[in-house]
Amino acid sequence: LLFGVLSFVSVMFVYLLFSSFYFKSKKIEYQLGELLCSIFPTLILVAQMVPSLSLLYYYGLMNLDSNLTVKVTGHQW
Repeated sequence: LLFGVLSFVSVMFVYLLFSSFYFKSKKIEYQLGELLCSIFPTLILVAQMVPSLSLLYYYGLMNLDSNLTVKVTGHQW
């Protein structure tokens, strides 16, 4: 399934790369759309980053002396 999707995307990419229709078509510049498509994801990431970094900072300040110890072992594959 993964190979099929990868093959399809690769073939479409090569077709559009070498297609004369793709490069001779009328291009519409939409700078506002490009700006919005780069600003909004950045704002979403910053909105997620600020609370998580503040929680991480306060978690580091806490004194975590506990009588409970959990040992976790993980194996890959």
